[in-house]
Amino acid sequence: MAASSIRSQMGNSNSRFCWCFFFAVMLVLMASNGFGEAQELCRQVMKTGNGSCDPETCNSQCAAVMSLRGTGSCTQTFTNRFTCICTSPCS
Repeated sequence: MAASSIRSQMGNSNSRFCWCFFFAVMLVLMASNGFGEAQELCRQVMKTGNGSCDPETCNSQCAAVMSLRGTGSCTQTFTNRFTCICTSPCS
C-alpha cells in the first residue's frame, strides 16, 4: 500500500509541475509579445472621382499621404465602382 500511495503522490506532483511549467511559458510569451496589445489602424478613403481604382497608384498615393507608413487597397463600393482605402498605424 505504501508504494501505491507514493506513486499517486508522485503522479500528482508531476502533473502540477507540468501545469506550472505550461503557465510559466505562456506568461513569458505574453510578456514578450506586449500582452497581446494590438496596434490600432487608421483608415482614410482616397477620392478617385470616376469609380475606378488602380492598385499600384492607390498604394503609391497612400504611401505619399501617410508618410510612407500607409498601404493602399482598392475596395468595391458599388457594382463596378471601386475606391482606394489607405491603412496605416495610428501612432
